Amino acid sequence: MNEDNDRFDIAYSAEEARAFLKYRVYEILLCDIVMPKEDGIHFAKWVLQEHPDSKVIFLTAHADFEYMKEAISLQSFDYILQPAEKTELKNVVGRAKSKIAIEKKNKELLSTGAFFQDKEMDILDVNVMRYLRYSTDNADYLKRLFEMHIGSSEKETEYLLFSVQVLKSGYLWKEEEHSFLRGVYYNILQEIMGSLSEKIVLNLQNDAVGSFIVFILFRESNKPELAIIMNKLENLRYMFEKLLKMDVAIYCGDYCLYGELREMYQKILQAQANNVQDSSRVIHAGELKGNQSSGYSFDLYLTSWQALLNQNRIIDFKNSVMNYLHHQSVGNKINQDFMMRFHQEISELFFPYMSANNVKSSEVFDENLSYYDFMYCYHHISDFNNAFNYIIQKLCERVETVDENMIQGIIRYIHQNIDVDLSVNSIADLVGLNHEYLSRIFKRSTGFSLKRYITNEKIKAAKILLETTDLSVTIIAGRVGYANYSNFTRSFRQIAGCTPSEYRKR
Repeated sequence: MNEDNDRFDIAYSAEEARAFLKYRVYEILLCDIVMPKEDGIHFAKWVLQEHPDSKVIFLTAHADFEYMKEAISLQSFDYILQPAEKTELKNVVGRAKSKIAIEKKNKELLSTGAFFQDKEMDILDVNVMRYLRYSTDNADYLKRLFEMHIGSSEKETEYLLFSVQVLKSGYLWKEEEHSFLRGVYYNILQEIMGSLSEKIVLNLQNDAVGSFIVFILFRESNKPELAIIMNKLENLRYMFEKLLKMDVAIYCGDYCLYGELREMYQKILQAQANNVQDSSRVIHAGELKGNQSSGYSFDLYLTSWQALLNQNRIIDFKNSVMNYLHHQSVGNKINQDFMMRFHQEISELFFPYMSANNVKSSEVFDENLSYYDFMYCYHHISDFNNAFNYIIQKLCERVETVDENMIQGIIRYIHQNIDVDLSVNSIADLVGLNHEYLSRIFKRSTGFSLKRYITNEKIKAAKILLETTDLSVTIIAGRVGYANYSNFTRSFRQIAGCTPSEYRKR
């Protein structure tokens, strides 16, 4: 009887039965003891060796005790004397099917148990983080984590908790690599922190870049000064940078008791939130970082920025805002509260300006920057900068204002770099604008597209060199930024109406 859809096959010899068994597995085999060429006992031995989960039911008209004894010794499922009632045969097969079902369920349970045993550390990692973040009040996971690594922690009196946030990594860790990752981290931790305490417990934060938290347990008699801890953590940060090529920020709490770990972790999370610049450094979670909400005002700058927008000087507005933010970020003084207020003020400038210039939200916010992403980009300065510059670019494309100062700056840049192979894209990237939009407003201001203006200025410079020097045409081509002589000659002919050599002979 095959396991797929209760299939039944009939074989008239052991040889024919083996042929069936080459292609499929049969859960139940009803086998006579006396068969041509090969008896059922010998055949059943082979079946149970090759397919140990199969159930063999012997059917025989011979009530020979030795046969029965040998059949039982094979651990066959049952032994039925012929002639047998149909009901009896049905009951025996039914019991065999029930046993198979029970064994399957037991295997599933064993498999599940093995899975959870292999995944226990991952399960603990996730649930310890849930406990520390107040997503659950079940402290059993944290207790189990300590028991696995250091046994009972009852004799320990102080805990030190710190978090290692991976800011930049060249590798994304897969779930099946977590065991290896823990081993690497423990080796580094033991090397740097092992002299302070042997009781070190690590918990992965279950992100792809490999961030983690660490618990170090101390007795009151061997508790080092926090300054020593901070120095060790700086060494740890340096080791991650040099050994693993990871930029990390480390947030260290104060000594606390077991029951205070969750509260201490909240302070660590707040310190992490205030690291809006994603600075790779060691931060004491108890320190007050960044300006306080009552300590800054944007009023003076807002007046200036509003005036720039009123004059449609979008690029000047962008540069002023970016310079201000850069100046404020020097010394790692900006915190999340500052960024929230700053983001709010900038938003209150953007949206009225969009409305006044008939720019729809759908023309600014798209799959590259959603409205939701913009509203929550204040968590990291880099995210805010990217979003701010993207919106500026979109506004420039829609409003199409001409910033004469920027145009004159581009012209000066072209003259100062006439010997460079300039392109529209490189200049657009330099000023932070879309290249098509930049060419459009440049032409509106000068009468020439940016590409044509660059070519004109290069040919003007080449004419002067042809008139005033004896330099070869090839050298002159290089002096005005043409690496390819043919391209130079073609451009010169288009502008001057003749080749460089013909122009020199005039």
